Amino acid sequence: MAEPRSTVGGNDRHSLSALRGQFTRAHSTSAEQEGHVSARYREEERLRSDVRRERRIRHQELRERVIAQQSNLALRYENERERTLQQVEREMREAMETELAEEGREAIAREESRLRDEHLMRLEREMAVLRQRYEVETDRRMEEEKGRIEHDLRQQLEQDHEHRLDVAKQRLQLEQNQRLHRRIRVLEEEIAQEMESRYEALESLEIDRLKDEQDAALAEREEQLRHGIRTRLEQQVRQRLHHREAALRAEYARRSQRLEADLGAEIQQELEVRLRQDTEDLEQHMREDVELAIARRRDELRHEVEQQLEQRFAERLSDRKARLRERFDLSYGKAIDEVEHALSSQVEAELEASTNEDFERYREARESEIQNRLARFRYEREAQLREELEAKHADKREEWTERLELEFQSREAAARKAIMSEVDASLRNERLAWDTDLDLMKEETVLELELDMEDRLNAFRERKMDEVATQLERQLDKREEIMR
Repeated sequence: MAEPRSTVGGNDRHSLSALRGQFTRAHSTSAEQEGHVSARYREEERLRSDVRRERRIRHQELRERVIAQQSNLALRYENERERTLQQVEREMREAMETELAEEGREAIAREESRLRDEHLMRLEREMAVLRQRYEVETDRRMEEEKGRIEHDLRQQLEQDHEHRLDVAKQRLQLEQNQRLHRRIRVLEEEIAQEMESRYEALESLEIDRLKDEQDAALAEREEQLRHGIRTRLEQQVRQRLHHREAALRAEYARRSQRLEADLGAEIQQELEVRLRQDTEDLEQHMREDVELAIARRRDELRHEVEQQLEQRFAERLSDRKARLRERFDLSYGKAIDEVEHALSSQVEAELEASTNEDFERYREARESEIQNRLARFRYEREAQLREELEAKHADKREEWTERLELEFQSREAAARKAIMSEVDASLRNERLAWDTDLDLMKEETVLELELDMEDRLNAFRERKMDEVATQLERQLDKREEIMR
């Protein structure tokens, strides 16, 4: 197609040059020549219009071809861009997914380690708080139990103290009454002996006068009677001593049993010292009061007994004098009976004195023995009670410790379950939040990358379109120059 166009262009140039030569060569024209010239001008004008029309057609064809090439290039570039975009998007998506997966795993690992550390620290703090609360609760309950036991023991000891105080009061009253009666009897005996000695002294003055006359006759009989009476009285005194010793043994056994029971009940706690001191002080005061009362009563009784004995002695003395006068007038048997009675009373007094001395020694020995036995029993009983109380306290303490440990373990297990459930719930919530945040970050990143990609592709398309348009314009300019 270019070759015919070039031949047509060459023919046009030749015909035009020939026409110019013809017009320039002839100087003289004629009408015919003018007609030919005008015909040639018209022909030339027609040719020019044909050339212009052909040029317009060629430009139109070229423009259509350029538009078609541009559309083809645009379609090819669009396909290439789509493929490039898809490939870039796929690569970027893969890279972004791998990066996001790595970042998500790293973030989850960091968050899990942080949450694990926080959970461990919180668990340690809560365990410390629970342990401290358990210790405080244990101390409080131990103090309450100690106070309750101390209160119960104090009430029990106060009741025991009151009971013992009443018993001690009764016992002291009985002992003081017994002592009072014994002392009254002793005073009566002393006064009686004193009055008897006086009476005997007066009587001896009366008897000495008669005794000298009857000594010889009565000496042998007196010796026989003395021996018989001494033997009989010794037997009686031995029997009385045996009976009295048995009674004292029974009494001391009863008192020892009572004292053992009292001591066994007394030594239960350390508060006994104060109670015993109070009891002893009270007993001392009561003893002093009783002794003062006894002293006053003894003086009064002494005075009364002396008065009564003096009256009785005066009456007896007068009666005795009268009887002595009558007695010495009586027979020999009466004198023997009186001597026998005097000797028996004398021997009985001597035996009574010796018996009392033996009894006092025996009583002191028995009291010392009983005191030793009671002290030993008290020490053994105190050690036994202390061991029993310590064993009971240890058993109670172990029982309370086990009970508190079980309660603490159950509370700790419940607290751990609650803490683990809270931690699991918080972890699930945080994991859901992180997953949501990651999904949002993925979507935002994808959207940003897509926007960036579209901007870059738009810029690339505009740049390529500008380059293609510039290149086409250059080609058109070159062709126009070539065509010219």
